[in-house]
Amino acid sequence: MYKRQENETTFSFAPVVSGEYVIIARGTQLVALDRSTGQQRWAFSPKDEALTPAGADGTLAYAKSTNTLYAIDLASGVKRWQYHNAEFVSLPSISSQHMFLVEGMGANTILTALDSASGTAVWQLAYGKLARSGPIVVNNSLYTRMEDG
Repeated sequence: MYKRQENETTFSFAPVVSGEYVIIARGTQLVALDRSTGQQRWAFSPKDEALTPAGADGTLAYAKSTNTLYAIDLASGVKRWQYHNAEFVSLPSISSQHMFLVEGMGANTILTALDSASGTAVWQLAYGKLARSGPIVVNNSLYTRMEDG
């Protein structure tokens, strides 16, 4: 059976599904819908900035704005941590214990590994001109793209 949920927003991003939740962007809110009923379970809105669903790992949902990555408890909608870079934060690549992201712009880009549970940087590598797209993890290898390909 299909459920329909109206969504008023100026930007469209793919939803994130994790367990019994469907996570969507609704303007400046990240909204968790019950996967079975379509009813809203919670909404998270840190401030007046558009949010993008960025993934989930079973216990936490992740959302990003242009310069902040948020971790939100899937069951309650309460913010667990946030990671900020005034220039830019990419969509993360999520593994079992870490998440990887590109931050900064142009010659000042950094590849960062965060602890998924705390949002603390585990390591950072400065690379000039990483593309602003998020890195990916495949078979225990981390891949990222440079601005020139």
